Amino acid sequence: MSKSSDAIDNYRREGKTIPECVNIGCDREAAIRDVKASGSISFHNMCGRCKRQHERGEPLDDGITNIRETVCGNSDGHLGWDCPVAYEEHDSYQFILDHIDGDHTNNDPENLHTLCRFCDAEKSKQAGDWGN
Repeated sequence: MSKSSDAIDNYRREGKTIPECVNIGCDREAAIRDVKASGSISFHNMCGRCKRQHERGEPLDDGITNIRETVCGNSDGHLGWDCPVAYEEHDSYQFILDHIDGDHTNNDPENLHTLCRFCDAEKSKQAGDWGN
């Protein structure tokens, strides 16, 4: 068995539920981002299929809508700094769906907001999200 298969088996044995893909209309499980040395799992916010389609610039399957915006959610500076691409619309691959609470298992749409890569990195650094 692979490291990720073992980690998923342990995760499920502990009674934990793998988060669903965040895209509207998709009910597949989120893909694994990585497995830490401790065995804890970090998840992407999308399933593997939606993630691949998104990265390739392909449309998502019929009936599935990407929730990622094409403008940074920090355009108003509410995170405490000015967004360098405020109000500029870009292809969605320029933006990250950030978990507001830093918990990558919490794919509740209320816990997600779209940030440009700069604002996502700065928010994650200041909030200590990378340790989660």
